[in-house]
Amino acid sequence: MNTPRKIHFIRDAGSVYGLTAGAEDIPAIESLILEHGPNQWNHLPEDDVRRHVASIEAGATLAVVAFSKPLQETVGVVTYEISRRYHMYQPPRRSSADHGYIAEAVVHPDFAGRGLGTELFSAAIQDLVSKGMKEIYAMRHADNDPSRRMMDKSGMRTMAEFDDPDIRPSGSRRTTVMRFIPEN
Repeated sequence: MNTPRKIHFIRDAGSVYGLTAGAEDIPAIESLILEHGPNQWNHLPEDDVRRHVASIEAGATLAVVAFSKPLQETVGVVTYEISRRYHMYQPPRRSSADHGYIAEAVVHPDFAGRGLGTELFSAAIQDLVSKGMKEIYAMRHADNDPSRRMMDKSGMRTMAEFDDPDIRPSGSRRTTVMRFIPEN
């Protein structure tokens, strides 16, 4: 039985909905990420993606999906977690505190360039804030301008940049860490 899902946004005259993802969305999310996520900037090992997306069922990974009513398919996703992955960037008094981590953001190419990624990203941030997260992190290839713009529009700011040739084989081979701190 499907549980009721929170609607995060409605756009395009009601034809696209932003919904909290559930276990029933796992196959579509996995397919979308693996089919439309890989590019010169993204590090998406297939087994890691499958494990990450599968953990939606247990609640370890959270996600917001954009669902196209006319197409009856998922056309965008942002996955995120509550973690301690970026403890080294936390303020000293909060170095062991949980924080949000936004992992994947993918929009189907037919829906790209219209702000859908930013809307999904912002919905994920707001969900993490509603869960009490005081810092939210994401990382991207330093040269990935579309990701930078989406994160900037969502209120994230650059925290750090470092050489990362093991997962960034192209361009500058650097990773940028971004952070969002909600206003009190």
